Amino acid sequence: MSTANDFDVAIVGGGPAGLSAAILLGRCLRSVMLFDHGQPRNRATREIHGYLGLESISPRELRGRGRQQARKYDVRFCEDEVVTIKKSQPKTKQS
Repeated sequence: MSTANDFDVAIVGGGPAGLSAAILLGRCLRSVMLFDHGQPRNRATREIHGYLGLESISPRELRGRGRQQARKYDVRFCEDEVVTIKKSQPKTKQS
């Protein structure tokens, strides 16, 4: 049985790189959880230039478009800050 904590890939950061990774992994049928605290480092920037096919786009609009596209591939979002990461043991199948 799957729970909300079961996913193939965890991505920390919902900026252009994190969203791009989430979209590609979602397209590859991986279950993805993207953690984003909602305080992007570029929040004071008015426009982003030179991002593939999206000249003069605001960071907010880029983030919105990326999230919208990621949702099409069932990427899940956690609106929280990651402060610690701990490796867990893989689950084993029970006979």
